[in-house]
Amino acid sequence: MSKKTFIDVAVELPVDRIFTYKVPDALSDQVEIGKRVLVPFGKRVVTGFCLGFRENPEVKGIKDILDVLDDKPVFDEKRLSFFQWMASYYFAPVGAVLSLIYPAGLNIKSQRYFFRTGQEEMPDICGLDKELIEVITKKDGIPLISLLKIFKGKSIYSAINRLKHTGLVKEELKIKGRVRERKDKKIRDPLKDIIPQAVLHKPAPEQVLALNAISQGLKGKAFSPFLLYGVTGSGKTLVYLKALEQAVRLGKQAIFLVPEISLTSWPVKYVTAIFPGRVAVLHSGLSDGERYDEWKRIRDGEADVVVGARSAIFAPLKNLGLIIVDEEHEPSYKQEEGVRYNARDLSLMMGKMFNLTVVLGSATPSIETFYNAQNGKITPLHLTRRVEDRPMPEIEVVDMREESQKEGNKIISEKLQHLMKENQNLGYQTILFLNRRGFSNFLICNDCGHSFKCLNCSVSLTMHKRAGLLKCHYCDMSMPIPDICPKCHGCHVKPIGIGTEQLEEEARNILKKARVARMDKDTTTKKRSHQKILDAVDKGDVDVLVGTQMVAKGHHFPYVTLVGIVSADTSMNIPDFRSSERTFQLITQAGGRAGRGNIPGKVVIQTLNPDHFCLKPATQQNYEEFFIEELNNRKELFYPPFSRLAIIRFDGNKEEDVAAFAKKTKELADSLLLRTNDVTLLGPTPAILSKLKGKYRWQMLLKGKSAKSLHEFIKNLLTGLEKKSQGRVKLAVDVDPITTI
Repeated sequence: MSKKTFIDVAVELPVDRIFTYKVPDALSDQVEIGKRVLVPFGKRVVTGFCLGFRENPEVKGIKDILDVLDDKPVFDEKRLSFFQWMASYYFAPVGAVLSLIYPAGLNIKSQRYFFRTGQEEMPDICGLDKELIEVITKKDGIPLISLLKIFKGKSIYSAINRLKHTGLVKEELKIKGRVRERKDKKIRDPLKDIIPQAVLHKPAPEQVLALNAISQGLKGKAFSPFLLYGVTGSGKTLVYLKALEQAVRLGKQAIFLVPEISLTSWPVKYVTAIFPGRVAVLHSGLSDGERYDEWKRIRDGEADVVVGARSAIFAPLKNLGLIIVDEEHEPSYKQEEGVRYNARDLSLMMGKMFNLTVVLGSATPSIETFYNAQNGKITPLHLTRRVEDRPMPEIEVVDMREESQKEGNKIISEKLQHLMKENQNLGYQTILFLNRRGFSNFLICNDCGHSFKCLNCSVSLTMHKRAGLLKCHYCDMSMPIPDICPKCHGCHVKPIGIGTEQLEEEARNILKKARVARMDKDTTTKKRSHQKILDAVDKGDVDVLVGTQMVAKGHHFPYVTLVGIVSADTSMNIPDFRSSERTFQLITQAGGRAGRGNIPGKVVIQTLNPDHFCLKPATQQNYEEFFIEELNNRKELFYPPFSRLAIIRFDGNKEEDVAAFAKKTKELADSLLLRTNDVTLLGPTPAILSKLKGKYRWQMLLKGKSAKSLHEFIKNLLTGLEKKSQGRVKLAVDVDPITTI
């Protein structure tokens, strides 16, 4: 019996099982580990991945696979071991993990379509071949699935191959009704508007030392993890670029990860200058066609360097040698839905399993990464000075409690207003940072206190003045801004709090002739809108850039000499164990945009809590001081890096069902806790966002002394829960959560 008679398949469904299928003889030479197959699954037809072969399965009534969808494997056995580890670590079905390999939106529904050619029918066509021709001729393209249904029980694969060979039938591969490749065969190039930019300056002594260490790692055959830790403006980018050059020179390929789509343009400009025609970009901001073409170029070996957001970690490079994770501390590397992976952590595990060099870079490393660097798990590479010894920006804290006692505008302090006017007169640029979009936080009736809340989520609706709407930033529910209160019919409905839209308006009022641009989620929905705003700033067509965290990191604008952090309290008051760390990082990163050219920079931090411990080290750009204080707090409360975390979340349509199942889970967890001292449990309680997108939410927080003990506990808990009915309550496990909210 052929070894390819039966195959193990992981389907692209939330099912944590592997299924066995039979391979028809006509498809046996096409099936390989790593290829996708089309399989019957109940009454449906779904896509699955071939994981391996078996000879004599004990299961009876095994169904045939319907088709092989790929001409080349999308992963090999080595990569499969990584994906299986990933599924186990994040408690996710293998099929769901493997579906991440393909660009989003192109994962499933691939089908072969057959068309009648213009060639006349040959006289010796008969039997099944003739029946097939007649059916295909009647249809203007018919999918293989339909043919299998029509000729149920008959082996039509050989007949189809004969008809293709004689030229009577042609085949096309479609995805969700779209032809997979353009008929003109032209590549949809997302880099066509990018102007390559050469790096002219030479590495400074500290950069040379860092490059030498990375070079040794690339030349070796062992896992080499580094933390490139340097103050903002210290030239981490040049180190990245030189490391990429070295990797490609050694015949290796590389992945360059950035935390957000808006940050892909600057490395692409530099990298395309070094490797013309050999750079690919992967992120969700591309069209489906662009993503597919880029993915195919990578798979076919036509790219040496892949630049992208977190999903680019799955780029199918065959000879990967280097992974760079810029701004490694950023929470956006964490996927919050589906398979809840962290691309930074995957980079390190991939490096460990495949003996790669991994460079994590940040001016404000995560507490866990810096702790690992101090304890020898990661090699630290320190850049202590800015390029060309440029001075760090001068930072000043403004106590907004004192500003509230003054008359007039309270959004932008007198100090910051004065500096903005002075900066404009000198012809320099200003960035105003506020990590909250919209015009105001919420709308309230001054007569009765009624506030306008989302019907689907336990949050207030945010006012968007320009659009004339109140919007929910979680489920996108919206309603027109009301003139009167629906509860008391009063006319004193007032906005409370501020957002970037209101900040933009205030900037225009203060600087009458200034060219003001805003960069947040509301202004960057259109394709390449990020790039248009950044290009305008780069060309000097913008005097003041207002924005959320999109403007706070990675960008290099030589003529930005003033940064105003309008409310440092926005992240400081979030009830999460990382809130102080996040505040320090945002302040340091946003402030680091100032003074990166030849003109010294100034930073103004506005706060209602000037005595908070994270502000002093932030004003001094002293990460080590903040790290020591924060580490002591984490140790006292048993949070990472002294513990490993996982959150078990419950959600459903009825709050009483969710609460009941959460409490049932707690009872089982308590019985398991009697057997171990390595895990502690908090909850279950309603989540801070107790209702989200119409679902009620509860959660439990687990703390483990080690990843091993935590995973063992969760596995035992999930095994026990299989015997209990969840009903309509969904349970999800989030390992290494980026936030406990």
